Amino acid sequence: MSESDKIKELNIRDLLNLSNSLNKSIKQLEHSRQQLIFDHHYELIVSSDKISGMKQSLEELTPTAEKLNEQLSKITKVEDLTKLKRVVLIEQIVSLPDKLQLLVNDGKLDAAISLYNQQRNNIEKLINAKIEGVSRINSKCMSIIKV
Repeated sequence: MSESDKIKELNIRDLLNLSNSLNKSIKQLEHSRQQLIFDHHYELIVSSDKISGMKQSLEELTPTAEKLNEQLSKITKVEDLTKLKRVVLIEQIVSLPDKLQLLVNDGKLDAAISLYNQQRNNIEKLINAKIEGVSRINSKCMSIIKV
């Protein structure tokens, strides 16, 4: 027996009860639908407000981020320059024993000692920075000028 056949056999009172029950269910569903619409609308408004706030914060941070980027660029340039200076310094120290030996061979011991003394602070800095081999170079320089 189908649902429509069952309904046909109901009396008026049962039909009214069924109708009332269906109307009540429809009203509950409509209320739930409206509540969902309201909730989603509220969430949309809250989300929109959050996005607007985030956008404003981002716009406020943009100049700061640009300044930081500029400063990082400057720091990078200084770091690159420092590395270059260190490489040049190391090259000077590495070539120092040969230069000293040439001066000593030419009879210019005072010039060799003066050149060594000019580089002494740099040698000490590199030794303190634990640059490998600088101590050996320093010992070789000192033995050349017999300090």
